[in-house]
Amino acid sequence: MAKKRRCCRFSFVKLILVALNLASTALTLMSGLRENPALVFLTGRYDPIRQRLREGTINNEIADHDIYRLSGLTSYQEVGDNFRFISLPRRDPASVGQKRSVCMNINSVNASIMGIMYDDFWGKGPRRIQIYVFSISAVNCKVLNVKPAWVQTCIKSNGNTTTGCHNYILSNFEQLQRNRSVIVGSMNDFGTSGTPFLKCYGRPKQDFDFQADLVTHQTFWAGGEYHLQIQTSDCKAKPLLPNPNWDWSLFQVEGVDDGSDVVLAIPPPGWFTSVITLLYSIASVVLILLGIVSALLQTRAVRYIPDELRYSNDQKIARYLTPFMPISALLTDDVRSIITFKGSLLIASDVWMNHWLYIILSMLDVVTNLRYTYAWFQIGTWYLLMKVTVENFIFLTSVLTKMAWLMCLVHTVIRFFLKVAIHTLRSMQIIRTTTRDKLQGYIDGSSMFLSFKIYNIMLCIILLLIIQVRGTATLMVRSVPSKIGTYGGIPKIPRIWGSEMMCDFATIFLILAACGQVIGAVFMLTRFRLVTENRVMRLLQKRYVVVGWDGLMTASMLGLDPTTSDIMATGRPRTNCSLGTLLQLLYLSGPSAFVRLAGDYIFSGYGFSSAPLEFHFPVKRAVSMGLLDRAKGSTYRSKDGASNATDIDNIVNRSAVKPASISMSTRQVREEAETTPRSEDDIAPLPKRSIFQRELKIVTDGYFGKMYIIDEADAGTVITNKETGMREYVVTDALATISIVDIKWVLGNKKGLFIA
Repeated sequence: MAKKRRCCRFSFVKLILVALNLASTALTLMSGLRENPALVFLTGRYDPIRQRLREGTINNEIADHDIYRLSGLTSYQEVGDNFRFISLPRRDPASVGQKRSVCMNINSVNASIMGIMYDDFWGKGPRRIQIYVFSISAVNCKVLNVKPAWVQTCIKSNGNTTTGCHNYILSNFEQLQRNRSVIVGSMNDFGTSGTPFLKCYGRPKQDFDFQADLVTHQTFWAGGEYHLQIQTSDCKAKPLLPNPNWDWSLFQVEGVDDGSDVVLAIPPPGWFTSVITLLYSIASVVLILLGIVSALLQTRAVRYIPDELRYSNDQKIARYLTPFMPISALLTDDVRSIITFKGSLLIASDVWMNHWLYIILSMLDVVTNLRYTYAWFQIGTWYLLMKVTVENFIFLTSVLTKMAWLMCLVHTVIRFFLKVAIHTLRSMQIIRTTTRDKLQGYIDGSSMFLSFKIYNIMLCIILLLIIQVRGTATLMVRSVPSKIGTYGGIPKIPRIWGSEMMCDFATIFLILAACGQVIGAVFMLTRFRLVTENRVMRLLQKRYVVVGWDGLMTASMLGLDPTTSDIMATGRPRTNCSLGTLLQLLYLSGPSAFVRLAGDYIFSGYGFSSAPLEFHFPVKRAVSMGLLDRAKGSTYRSKDGASNATDIDNIVNRSAVKPASISMSTRQVREEAETTPRSEDDIAPLPKRSIFQRELKIVTDGYFGKMYIIDEADAGTVITNKETGMREYVVTDALATISIVDIKWVLGNKKGLFIA
């Protein structure tokens, strides 16, 4: 019965992981590919709008030069050449529940400049500027948009004939343009529908198509560049009558449909942002394609090249320029040096979403394109508030993935400063060493499971709750009225730190951070805490550096299931995974070209024919690496200056090894540690056991150093180096002591390694 219950719990955990992975795969595919600059460039997605801006079919010709300072507006030529575009969902009754054709609303906004007003905790006054400029693509055409009621009056005043009214409009077109009593107008950001007419020069008496645009120039803070929202509708002009000279003709405007296509144009970034964006776009496409191909082919192959065979002398720099094992495999001179292990089958999204390069570049991309992200987020929430549709939801969730990466970076910064504060308190002797270690363990453990996926889900839930409670996606409070026309110039808005963007991001991320800490605490109060104590999990966390990687998926791959009792079979949480799976995770967590197993020389030509190498470390270094467990308890000084700090001798005495005194071999290789081949006489007679029956631990010599897999039963010895007189810790790598019988199982994934 207990066994059956345990299987159910395991299946439930598996089900949650699969659901998370499938949802995150869909979301990251949409966000990673939707506006990817590399794909946009290759497909020429925004070439038509760029061409219109460069050629002048989007222009300021029908703008009232008496109320606009057109010289102060961003040049459309510059927008077409340098700005970055985002494609927004088409606005029509199906997507926003309203008719949004620009054709019938041309020049119908009463105020040329509006301020978006707020009255809340952050202050009172405008926080955003909007400038509305209408445009038509037709050359040498003037626009008059009159009230429908006035047209009826005009017909009655001209003998109850429409021809007489049209003749009156054509003859008095310029005077009517300045008559505010007949022109349609409203105080909103889209205008209102009227009856528009065109007076065009040199047109034949036939219909023609043109495009009408509403260009909204916006800025979020004082001193910031304007970004543009361009709404474009297809219109039709129907001829009414020409003037006596047949040079000017009157046309009536009709909309082809009820919608408009919308794009957002963001100012060009600096060179650093451009470099980051380019790297992110290329890396994301490559990693996503690799993930999809791996999922389709169901590949489990993990390639590894022994360190001494990995690079020739003239290729050493490649390790730093392209620190990836697949590239190392391409550069190797001998394909026989490539060892293929069998790892685990990854869900497509895990190939890129848990890859260290994708995580780092995603964070850098969202930080360097912060206004781009916020403008996308603000418009996305507006769409969803107008009408809930699949397209609007996908558009919003695409930007929420970017905000989730930003939250992961915020959590990384919080975690860093908390750890600095704890170490500062310890150095000031305010807290004990054990207290410091417990607090640091809690900080690292609670952040281990707060992945990008968790933050993404939390962000969706928090926004949903805010919308349900407040009816809007922000905690800022609009004034009444919320938009006020400005007739005395540009309104005063706050600087960047008091802008809409900072107010929104600060509140959202504070709520997310608080919820994240609560969820992290819940994990630490359950059996998931055991997973955080495993050495492999801690090693992966150190390699990732940042928060956001999927600890739940990683624990599942390692065989660390907290719902079973097997996890603590030896009193410590241990893995049950193949060496290939371990390498997979090491490749994902950091530069794979620097993953070097200390015992990988057994895979070279002389591996089994030579005695195992011994690795020599100074004792203090061995303690710092984790080869020797440091003393538990606090270290403090008493009033008389005495200290209870454990010295080297005590560490040695408490360790499982006994001091020995042997001479150093003449064959020593000094890289990260000294290595010495063990002779047959030096090897203690131990019962021959399979590596899959041993209790192992993994330690590393720094971030880029070698990784040592140590057998707990043969952990090493402390010797005195007769040449230097210094004590050294001597250990052999467990991988170098495996038998030929184990090779088949080491390369496969049928048997797992027990790493505590």
